[in-house]
Amino acid sequence: MENGEPDFGRPSWMPSDHVLPAIVPIGQFLIRARQMIVALSHLSVYPNGCMLDVRASAHGHDVAFDIFECMVFTAQFGPEDRRVDSTLRLWLYPLPPPEPGTLSIVSPDLGPGPASCALDGRAIVAAAAEAQPYWR
Repeated sequence: MENGEPDFGRPSWMPSDHVLPAIVPIGQFLIRARQMIVALSHLSVYPNGCMLDVRASAHGHDVAFDIFECMVFTAQFGPEDRRVDSTLRLWLYPLPPPEPGTLSIVSPDLGPGPASCALDGRAIVAAAAEAQPYWR
């Protein structure tokens, strides 16, 4: 590799270990209930995709230990959608087009219907240009 570090064959679709991502603040709740929240805090945007930082919390004596295990997230921009299952750190690859999109969550344990928040594809694409490689 250019910096003298060995190349361990990291797939090109994964986030780079050698890039400081640009941040796109979101700050939206997908679910905000009496005993549980699921919120999208921010996106860490890389040249080839973005990491969605989802925060989830539940409290109360009757909350199931595995309440977040069956969550299904879908990010959609235009006619395409990308799905990620059972995780709270979501990698979206490739970068979306510069158009409006949505992040949706569906879980049988979280009640009827999906919950969603808007994603700004234009801001994500612009932030990708601001991601900085560690080494030049």
